[in-house]
Amino acid sequence: MGNVLKAFGGLLIALLVFVGMLHGILAATGKHNPEVIGQFHDWPVVGGFFPKHVPTVPPPTPEEVRNQKAIDWLNSATKDVALPAPYTTEEIGKLVRDLKDAREQHLTSMRRIDEERAGLTRVGADLENQKQELLVGATDLDRRSKELLGLRDELERERAFIRRSEEKNLKSLASIYEAMSPEEAATRLALMDDDTAAKLVSRMSERKAGKVLGALETPRAVAVTRRMKTLTDADAPTSRPQ
Repeated sequence: MGNVLKAFGGLLIALLVFVGMLHGILAATGKHNPEVIGQFHDWPVVGGFFPKHVPTVPPPTPEEVRNQKAIDWLNSATKDVALPAPYTTEEIGKLVRDLKDAREQHLTSMRRIDEERAGLTRVGADLENQKQELLVGATDLDRRSKELLGLRDELERERAFIRRSEEKNLKSLASIYEAMSPEEAATRLALMDDDTAAKLVSRMSERKAGKVLGALETPRAVAVTRRMKTLTDADAPTSRPQ
C-alpha cells in the first residue's frame, strides 16, 4: 500500500511539473494567453489544469441594438397581430430599412437646407451692408450736389456782377469815345482787338458809330462790324442810344 501511494505521489508531482513547464514554455514564447491555453483543455489527464477558452463576444453597437429592438418588436407584433398576407417579416424588415434610409435622406436634406439658409442670411447681411454703403454714398453725393449748386449760383452771381461792371465800364468808355472826333476815336480803336472795339462801337449812337467806322480802314471796319453782329445777347445792348 505504501508503495502505491509513493508511486501515485510521484506521478502527481511529475504531472504538476509537466503542467508548470508547459505554462513556462508558453510564457517564454509569448503565447500564454487564454486562447492558446484553452487548446490544452481537451488533453487527457492534464486538460483539467487548463481552463477552457470561451471567446469574448464584443458588446453590440448602437446600430445593432436598434436593429435587434426592431426585430424583437416585429417578432412580438407578429405574435399579437396577424400581418396582411402580402407582407412577410423580411418585407417588413426591408420597409424598416427603407424608412431608415428615408430618414437619413431627410436629415441630409435638412442639413443642406440649413446650410443654404445660413448662406442666404450671409448674402442678406452683405446686401444690407451694401445698401447702407449706397445710402451713405447717396447722402454724400446729395451733399456734394448741393455744394456744387451753391458754387454754381455763386459763380452766376459773380458772372452777373462782372457783366454789370463791364457794361458800366463799356458805357462810360463809349461816352468818352463819342466825345472824340471820329478820326481820333478810330485811331484809338485801331489799337484794340475786334471784340473790345465792337463792344465800344455798339454802345455809341448809330450816327457816331457810323462816323467812327467810316474813319477806320476798310478791312478793320469790316472785321469790327462782323464782330458786332456775332455778339451774344448778354454782351449786346438791349437798346441803342439815338
